[in-house]
Amino acid sequence: MKKLTSQFRGIVYRHVKTGRDYGIIGLGRRTSSPSEDVVIYSQVQANQIDYTRLWVRDLDEFLSKDETTKQPRFKRIRTQR
Repeated sequence: MKKLTSQFRGIVYRHVKTGRDYGIIGLGRRTSSPSEDVVIYSQVQANQIDYTRLWVRDLDEFLSKDETTKQPRFKRIRTQR
């Protein structure tokens, strides 16, 4: 998972439905199901990741297509500096 986390950390994705930007903080595992990876991310405001409010989503869901729009749920837009 360390290699996978380094591929995601610092990447900014745009949520397709809301248009909001989110920065990836890292990946984690569920305590109830350690084989499932989750993405830990937070909204980007003024080009800074807001660490005061974190979001967690299953990695598979994060990378999947939205059921309504049939587009990727999140679109990679840049690397956070």
